[in-house]
Amino acid sequence: MSAKNKITSYGRLIPDKRMYRFICRVGLAGVFAIPELWRVFSCISKGERVKLVREKGNPHDKNAIRVDMPFHHGSAIGYIPRQLAALWAQMIDHGTVYTGWINDYSAAAKEIVIDVYERLLLPIENVSSICFGEGGFFSTDFHVDISFRKRQMICREETEPHSMEFIKTTLTFSKEQWQNIVLNNLQKCNICAWLGDYWDPMICDGTQWEMIIRCGRKHRIRICGSNDYPEEWDLWHDFIDRCLKCNDIQKIVEVEKK
Repeated sequence: MSAKNKITSYGRLIPDKRMYRFICRVGLAGVFAIPELWRVFSCISKGERVKLVREKGNPHDKNAIRVDMPFHHGSAIGYIPRQLAALWAQMIDHGTVYTGWINDYSAAAKEIVIDVYERLLLPIENVSSICFGEGGFFSTDFHVDISFRKRQMICREETEPHSMEFIKTTLTFSKEQWQNIVLNNLQKCNICAWLGDYWDPMICDGTQWEMIIRCGRKHRIRICGSNDYPEEWDLWHDFIDRCLKCNDIQKIVEVEKK
C-alpha cells in the first residue's frame, strides 16, 4: 500500500498495472435494446469505469454478465457477448472481479466498446487493525472494528436512523476460525488495492463511508468515499455478514447508548 491510494476513482483513469491485468477489448451486446438509450450516450465518456455484474437469473442466458454505467450513473449499458460470458461467468462466481473502462462508443451505430481488466489481489501484510464506518441521512450508521492482535471483530449499528442507541456485537475468534473465516475471506475483499478516495460529485447526499487501516503502530491509511465504491464493496459487506451469522463463534450482543 503506497502513494497509489491517493488516486481518485472519479473521472478518467488509467488502470494501475499493480492492481489490474488487461484481458481484452470487447464490443458490448444488446446495446440497441437498452431503455432510454439516448440518455446513456448523453452521459458516458471515454475512459470512465464500468461495472461487470453477473445475472444468474437471466432467462435468456445463464452465464449473462451485465455491464453497468460508470458507477455514478447506475444504469445498464449492455452485456458481455455470450462466448466471452461463458468463459468468465464461472470465474466471477468463484470470486474473480472484472472491471471495465469505456474505450469508445458511437450513438449513431449504437455501439459501446470497453477494455476489460481482471482485478489483481494484493496481499494483506502487517495490518494490525481495520476501522470502518458507513452511514447516510436516511440510513443507520454502521461501524466495524477489527483487531488482528485480539482476533476480534466489533460491529455497531444504530437501531434506527439518528437513534441514540445501537446494537453492539462482539465476535471473538479462535486461531483456526480467524484464519478460515476472517483472513481467507478478508483477502478476497482486496482492501489493500482500494484507492484513497471514491466520490461521486453528481450526488449531493446519500452514503458516506470511511476505512482506516493501521499497519503496526505508526503507519495509517485512510480510505473514504461518498456515493462511490471499490469493486469489492459487495464482497466486503458479504464478509461482515458471514462473520455475524456464524453460530460457532464466541458472540456477545448488547444494546449501548451513544
